Amino acid sequence: MAGACIVVLGMHRSGTSALMGILHHLGLELGKIMMAPTEGNPKGYFENYRICALNEKIFHAFGATWADAFLLQDGWWEDAALNGIKREAERILDEEFTGEGVFGIKDPRMCVLYPFWRRPLEERADRLVVALPLRNPFEAVRSLCRREGVGERQAQLLCLQHMLYAEFYSRHAQRHFMLFDSLLRDTPAAIEDLTSALRIDWPCSYEEVSERIEAFIDPGMRHHSVDEGDAGQDYPGSRLVECYRLLQKAAGEGGLTDSDLDRLDDLRADFTAVRDAFITPGIRVHLRRGVERAFHEDGEQADPVRFREET
Repeated sequence: MAGACIVVLGMHRSGTSALMGILHHLGLELGKIMMAPTEGNPKGYFENYRICALNEKIFHAFGATWADAFLLQDGWWEDAALNGIKREAERILDEEFTGEGVFGIKDPRMCVLYPFWRRPLEERADRLVVALPLRNPFEAVRSLCRREGVGERQAQLLCLQHMLYAEFYSRHAQRHFMLFDSLLRDTPAAIEDLTSALRIDWPCSYEEVSERIEAFIDPGMRHHSVDEGDAGQDYPGSRLVECYRLLQKAAGEGGLTDSDLDRLDDLRADFTAVRDAFITPGIRVHLRRGVERAFHEDGEQADPVRFREET
C-alpha cells in the first residue's frame, strides 16, 4: 500500500464529519464499507464501518465503550489481549483500502485509540499525517447530551480526555489544527491551509468539486451554539476551557510553544490522577472479567453497558 494517510482526530460532534465529507469530495479514499447516515447526522459520518466496529471491540476488551473510555489505562495498547485484534486491524486495512492514492480514517474513538492504529498505518502509507478539527467543546457537550443521552459532566470529561490525548498522541506526526467555525465560514481557505500544511496532492482540485462541496456544507451543521462562560469554575469545565484555548493557539499562526505543551502535559496528568482516583484497579479487573465471562458464555460480542447494569 502506498500514498499518504490522513487520520482525523476530533471529539464526537466536533465537526469531524463535515471535514471528512469535504476531503472525500476531493478524492480521499475512505474504504469500501461506510457507516450509513442517520437522523442525527443525515449527511453521513464518512467513517469506515469495519474500523468503527473494531474500535468498539477494542473498548469491549477492557470492559469499556466509547462513552466511558476512561477505563483505558496508559499503555493499554501493549496488552496481549489485543494480539488477535491487531491482526484483524491489519486485515481490514488491506481489504478496505486500495493504497493507490491518499486515504483516510476518521472515527472520534481514534482520539484515544490512535496508538493502536499508528504502527499498522505507518506500515501501509508513505506518510501518516493528522488533521485535528477544533470546535467549542461546550457545543459538542450540548450535542452529545441531546443526541446520545450522555450526562453533562460525563460529556465534559469525554471532551477533555479526547482533546488532551488527540493532541498528545499526534505530537510525532506532521499535523494541522483547524477551527470548525473557520471551516464553515470560509471553506476554501480552510482547506487550502490544511492542504498546504500537510502537503497533500488531492485527486481532484477544489475548483473541480466546489459546487458539490458548497452543496454539502450548510449552516445547519452547527447544531448548537454555546458560550464558554457556561462552563463555570468546577472540574472539568474550567480545565476544558483552558485546554480549548491552548489548542486554539495551535490553530493560529504562532502554534504551540514549549510552555503550552508543558501546560497540556499538566492538564493530562491532572485528568489521569482524577480518573485513577475513581476507577481503581479492582473496578477495572471486575469489568474486564465480566466481559470475558460474557464472551465465553454467549460466544458473541459482549455488551459492557448491559453487564454493568446487571452487576
